[in-house]
Amino acid sequence: MSSAYASGLDVQMRQAQALTQRICDYLSSVGGAATTPNIIAHFGDGITQSHMALFRQLLKQVSSLKLVDGARQWVLKEEYRTPQ
Repeated sequence: MSSAYASGLDVQMRQAQALTQRICDYLSSVGGAATTPNIIAHFGDGITQSHMALFRQLLKQVSSLKLVDGARQWVLKEEYRTPQ
């Protein structure tokens, strides 16, 4: 494996970790759950089309889509919640 390739992977991993943290921070800041439109409104301009698939994958990793008070919401998984 070339050092340039390894360096590229390292950058991608750091970006994915940072994006995961941003998703967790956002969901935590809104009580642990948000609707898809609210998530899009919050992150929409900051996520490029090329990162959309990664964003979806990370959102599914840290949260579950559940019916909450009659609305489908992404609920932060327990293991990603910060202690209050």
